[in-house]
Amino acid sequence: MFGQTKRTGEANMYPKPVQDLTGWNIRSVGTSNTSIVIAADDSLIAWGVSPTYGELGTGDINKSTARPREVSSMEGLNITQVAMGFSHTLL
Repeated sequence: MFGQTKRTGEANMYPKPVQDLTGWNIRSVGTSNTSIVIAADDSLIAWGVSPTYGELGTGDINKSTARPREVSSMEGLNITQVAMGFSHTLL
């Protein structure tokens, strides 16, 4: 990913791996103010800054996470793609 990847002011002019995703085989990516990726093993990984409106899928409205974390609330679903907007997620 490149550009401003965090709200810390850190910006990258050139593509740089997101180290927190090392080891995941990523199948689909959705980004907006927050980010969600779908792994090849059907895991859903989400992260983003506050305020969130539930689009991370963690069940906690207005709770953000700066580091990618697995979303267990979607276990058992066959999700093939993800798309995101300002305050919503489509799976």
